[in-house]
Amino acid sequence: MAYTNILGRRLNVEMINLGFSGNGQAEPEVARLIAAIPDPALLIIDCEANCGNGLLEARLPDFVRILRAAHPVTPILLVSRIRFAGDLAHSERELDRKKLESFQRRL
Repeated sequence: MAYTNILGRRLNVEMINLGFSGNGQAEPEVARLIAAIPDPALLIIDCEANCGNGLLEARLPDFVRILRAAHPVTPILLVSRIRFAGDLAHSERELDRKKLESFQRRL
């Protein structure tokens, strides 16, 4: 029931979900492996929720550069994390989420 599987079924297209399940932290080694996928139609990167303590800002630009070098015209979709219920009670967490979302849009 991962969203990639749901989309694949609805769009009737092949999807590859690498499924790091909380461990995808935008490591350059992983970007190089993903870059080796031949002729992807779209790359979806969803690692924000896994990259605490400044990891997203530190690693994501290089991650995207590695992918872009291998696939110069392939769309890259950076998915910001969903809102957690605790974000409503802790305004600083919501501000952090919005900051990271804005950061990803600028890439």
